Amino acid sequence: MKLAAGMIATVSALVLGLLVASAKTTFDTTEAEMTQRSAKILLLDRILADYGPETRVAREQLFKAVATLVETIWPEEKSAASGLTALRADAWNGRRANDVAENHADDEAQHQMYTTAQNLIEQLRESRWLLIEQGQNVIPLPSW
Repeated sequence: MKLAAGMIATVSALVLGLLVASAKTTFDTTEAEMTQRSAKILLLDRILADYGPETRVAREQLFKAVATLVETIWPEEKSAASGLTALRADAWNGRRANDVAENHADDEAQHQMYTTAQNLIEQLRESRWLLIEQGQNVIPLPSW
């Protein structure tokens, strides 16, 4: 009887340890992705600021979009609906920044900033859809 109880306790501890390790890995991965996305948004803002005053409207739109995104994911008042579904209607997608930068690129430095901004915008779009897909939490049904 002692041996059986010991085996059950050991297996339970092992399963619980694996569950906690899996949850921590998921948390760490999500935290790293959010940190990387935040750094890209800040870098994009700095590039647009360095580009010149003609990107002021695009920067303001970026600021509003980020504020909306933060409120969507972490609302002050909790509701039953998932905040990630609202990400599909994300207003800022970088078009304004691309349009302004493309039309005003005068020298080589501005062309380089434009290219860098385009790359960052594309990476942010990709990470946005990755965040949406990961947030679905759909458990696949087994195929018998």
